[in-house]
Amino acid sequence: MQRSILIYLLTVISLGAMAQGNFSPYSQMGLGDIEDGFYNRTTGLGNTGIAYRSNRFLINNNPASFSELANQYFTMETGIRGSFIDYKGSPVDIASTQSGDITFRRLAMGIKLTRHWGGSIGLVPFSTQNYEFNVPYDIQGSGTEIANHYYSGHGSVNKVYWANSYEFFHHVSIGVEAGYIFGQLNQKDIIQAGSGATQVSTTNDVNLQNLYMTYGLQTYGNIGKHWQWGIGGTFSPRADLLASYNKSVLDNDSVSLQNNEIQQRYLSLPNSYGVGVSLTHNQHFTWVADYRFQDWDAVKSKNVYPGPGLRHRQQRKR
Repeated sequence: MQRSILIYLLTVISLGAMAQGNFSPYSQMGLGDIEDGFYNRTTGLGNTGIAYRSNRFLINNNPASFSELANQYFTMETGIRGSFIDYKGSPVDIASTQSGDITFRRLAMGIKLTRHWGGSIGLVPFSTQNYEFNVPYDIQGSGTEIANHYYSGHGSVNKVYWANSYEFFHHVSIGVEAGYIFGQLNQKDIIQAGSGATQVSTTNDVNLQNLYMTYGLQTYGNIGKHWQWGIGGTFSPRADLLASYNKSVLDNDSVSLQNNEIQQRYLSLPNSYGVGVSLTHNQHFTWVADYRFQDWDAVKSKNVYPGPGLRHRQQRKR
């Protein structure tokens, strides 16, 4: 009973906690800071583990790894991350140079269905948007009067996945992960007079969703009695996230100047590739190395963003 209550509480907390995160100026680009961590046993190895296999732990770096789980085995894992950031630089406001948080980052379950077939389901973050900053500028023709441009963005994009892998000939495993990406982003753009009063405010509420597939392959074997080797690869084809968003523009008296509901493609996720190698000695020491690549340049002409054109230009440079 105690375990069931704990699992329930962790699940409820995870649904709300994924929307949290440090304030990051970089998250204003595209759909935010894209998560590149897996929050499993490979996190301490720089998240390298495309070729790594484990019979006791869920290695979701590569969907082909789940066939290694022990027979008749079921497991559940959670991951929590703590982040503390200290910004430095002469343009940075001294009063807001630090931020920190502790957030839930992963909920996953795995099971060995048959001798050669393993699977996993889970909920993980995909990206986070969380920024606030002010840009003062001179009002043209006013002489010395200065206005303020306030930008903010909050929200997260998450992924729920179902992964399966199957082993062939005791040396090859293939895996497929079917993921569903969903989330909401809220972006605000406010122009304030020198007194701080709002003149015009623009709000974009963006809802994103679509399927996102990942394919994996691992081959592995032994070198003598003391060494084990592995080679792995992953591939995620390009996916177009569909978005429905509402754009609202209000004047200084909160009178609506514009209110549009638009549905269109918001962001194309590029082809993503990864390769990795692993070498283990006597099941005690493991060396791993990965290379991952995302071809953002190939989709820069396909991406359409709501909000200021500044975000569009920045994403194209990413």
